[in-house]
Amino acid sequence: MGANTIAIPIALTIVGAMLAWVIVSWGKGRWWAKLALILAGTWFGLAIWSPLDSYLGWPTREKLPAKFEIIWVDIREPNDRASDEGAFYLMVRVLKASEERGVLDYKSKPAEPRLYELPYSRGMHQQMEKALKMLGNGEAVVGENVSKADKQNQSPAINGEEDGVDTGTHSGRYKFYKLPPPKLPSKIAK
Repeated sequence: MGANTIAIPIALTIVGAMLAWVIVSWGKGRWWAKLALILAGTWFGLAIWSPLDSYLGWPTREKLPAKFEIIWVDIREPNDRASDEGAFYLMVRVLKASEERGVLDYKSKPAEPRLYELPYSRGMHQQMEKALKMLGNGEAVVGENVSKADKQNQSPAINGEEDGVDTGTHSGRYKFYKLPPPKLPSKIAK
């Protein structure tokens, strides 16, 4: 359990204890009701502690970042027998964040990967297969938001496809392409 995980129940317990102290010192009434409130608040803070680890590491259904490098893709095809609509799981490294995070949100380290879940679509399946093939060949694959607002800065798609693929509920169209080789600065001869 990490420091961020343990901080949440400790903070809740401290806030609960302070509120209970205020109730006990300022309020008039039965002492056993106040004691029950203090114990219930303490139990609540400690009860939150144990399930926190179960939330770590699961894929998010949040909007993909504006630009990202794909580390790996897992394709789960639809299965009518199991009533499974299918999904894509993308492990990505953010290259350009799409929005600011809140004050209490997790602050990721630079180049820290994140797992995203996207709804299944046939067009996206074809793009993911091409991305997997490039990853298997050792090539770096980049995904980029190519919504109407971003039409000026389009990058080449996989195999020259121009329109991008709609990600459905993830509010945007994304294009996946091979990362171009780095441009090294020219040597200055003296």
